[in-house]
Order: sequence, then C-alpha cells, then structure tokens
Amino acid sequence: MVITYPDGEEVDLLFDRRLHSYKVGETMVPSATKVLGVIAKPALVPWALKMGVEWLQEKMFKDEESSANGTHVYKSPLSFDSIIKGVKSAHRQTSTSAINIGTITHDWVEDAINFHMKGGVIPKLPTQEEALNSIDAFKSWVQENDIEWISAEENCTTASTSMPELLTHWQTLTGSIAL
Repeated sequence: MVITYPDGEEVDLLFDRRLHSYKVGETMVPSATKVLGVIAKPALVPWALKMGVEWLQEKMFKDEESSANGTHVYKSPLSFDSIIKGVKSAHRQTSTSAINIGTITHDWVEDAINFHMKGGVIPKLPTQEEALNSIDAFKSWVQENDIEWISAEENCTTASTSMPELLTHWQTLTGSIAL
C-alpha cells in the first residue's frame, strides 16, 4: 500500500497479515503497539497481583472443621508448587483470554463494517459472552451516531520527523487504524 503524505512524500508500506508485521523496502518497521509496549504501565503490577489473588481464592477453600479451634485452615487439591505456579501465571491467563476476546470482537466488527459497505455474507455472531457484550456496545454506538463508513481498517506509517522524540531508534512507525 502506498501512503502519500501532505508534503508529497510517498512510502510503500508492506503488511504481512499472517505475521502482523510491517516493512518499508527491506526494513522491518515496528508497529505502534510494539513501540508503546516499552512504556511503563504502573497499573499492571496491582492488576497482576489481583489476578493471582483471585486465582488463589478459586483454588483454596476454608476447612471449617479444622478451623474450629481458632486457627484458620485452608486446603486445596493442588500441590504447593502448583499453587505458587498458578498464582504467578494467573495474570497471563487472564490477559490471553482478554486478548482473544478482543480479537474475536475486532474481527466481527471489521466483518460487519465490510458487510455494510460491500455486502456479502452477514458475519456470524461469536458465542463468547464477553465478545457479545462488546458487540452489543458497538451496535448501540452505531445506532446512536450517524456513521458514514469509509473503511473498516487501514494501515498507516509516519516519518521519523513527525515524532523524533519517540522514534529515536526507528526510521518509521507503523500501525493499523481500526475505523
């Protein structure tokens, strides 16, 4: 895809959908998501801890009989090592699940926009409740607004002169704009 900037400069941006990667010429170009991944996210540490605690609460139960003498006794069918491993990885399981729901929702919305613009096959609704909730919110947003669809998603790139403070290590920054 050739992108033409207001100053007339043209960049031929190649996008590999399977690898979700970008190239300009022979140079691999990082996506905006990749670049933003290096920014500190202070809320992630408490969130990850919360996911570990919630996982632990699901796997442990209070033994009321053994706790009768005033000492609280908790039991689990899991080994201690399995509990430690589960608490440490709970945030990854939650994150992976959220990413999957996001991908399912994104794909359905993109298909729905393309159906609206071009016709074809009506996209089948997913079965996951979380994705359906997001799709319902999208449908409400569409009904509440006067939307003129131009495209469902477009690839883009920016020259390093646009954001030199962010792009010190790369010549360009790329991404997909979901419209």
